[in-house]
Amino acid sequence: MDKDLGRNSEDRYPVRMGINGVERIFKKYEVDLPVYEGNVRLGDLEHAQVAYTLRGDLYRRGDFFIALKDECMLPLWDKDDLVLLKYEDQGELIMGDRYYLLLEDGREIIGSITKLADLIIITPENPQYPKLELKRREVLKIYKVMEGLKREEAIREREKKR
Repeated sequence: MDKDLGRNSEDRYPVRMGINGVERIFKKYEVDLPVYEGNVRLGDLEHAQVAYTLRGDLYRRGDFFIALKDECMLPLWDKDDLVLLKYEDQGELIMGDRYYLLLEDGREIIGSITKLADLIIITPENPQYPKLELKRREVLKIYKVMEGLKREEAIREREKKR
């Protein structure tokens, strides 16, 4: 019964990690994030062509950027602005956070989760769009919206990279 839980634990960092270990943590997030523009659908990403890439870092963590197809996020972001998405598991959803959902009928919905239970209620930022009640089984994939980027900012960042 005398187990030393601190020894050989995979949840702890070794003391010798030091400054070199910190560098490894930063490099983990320094990746090029693909940007999908135009009328690219989430369900067809594996066949879609990447328009360009933007740099990811410790603060910009996600899987890819995609351009907004409509004005459901007004006044925050306009059509064609970019949102950084990160794949999420349905069990890890947080009320009040923004998500981009791919539904089994092919629709793509973006908005804040305002209720979680058997039904997921999504509220778009733009009040002209209605709230949606979705059954969990209707949702194929869920992506958390990590960041929004105005189109002009994305173009400037892309030009700096060249």
